[in-house]
Amino acid sequence: MQQHLEIPHHTLITPTASISTDVHGGRAKCLQRLIRMEFPVPRTIALNFQMVRRIAAGEMPNLDAVFTLMGPDILMSVRPSGEVADWGGPGAILNIGMNDAQQARLQRDIGIEAAEALYVRFIQSYAVHVARLDPEMFDLSNSVQAGSAKDLLRIFESEMDEPFPQDPA
Repeated sequence: MQQHLEIPHHTLITPTASISTDVHGGRAKCLQRLIRMEFPVPRTIALNFQMVRRIAAGEMPNLDAVFTLMGPDILMSVRPSGEVADWGGPGAILNIGMNDAQQARLQRDIGIEAAEALYVRFIQSYAVHVARLDPEMFDLSNSVQAGSAKDLLRIFESEMDEPFPQDPA
């Protein structure tokens, strides 16, 4: 059985971790139930509501601790887990950590087309939801082709006057 490891404001979800709906949200509690039923759930860290409020105020969590728990070369997703199921907050951001190096690694593991599609979707999501750029500039009308990621990276750099972030943190 897994040991649970808790870092202030971060909890690795395990069968015995201290996870509750009123502290971590309904989705986190549901994931713990799935783990207890021995369903294959990816390694998951729950942030408590206090930490989420601090992030919203501009204070970032100790990402080194998060990356240490998750392991090297990991792609992460941030998913909302409100105390109330229909809270109406932001949607998920998938494949955090996707960058040029991850794309090259994934091309070897899952193929060029699949790796390109993952990178394109992450660039689109990051550009719109994090950098707050116009979604229309990053719309490929669902036709991802080789080189689409490079095109979107050029658009991002042109709009932001800086390259797309390559550091997962």
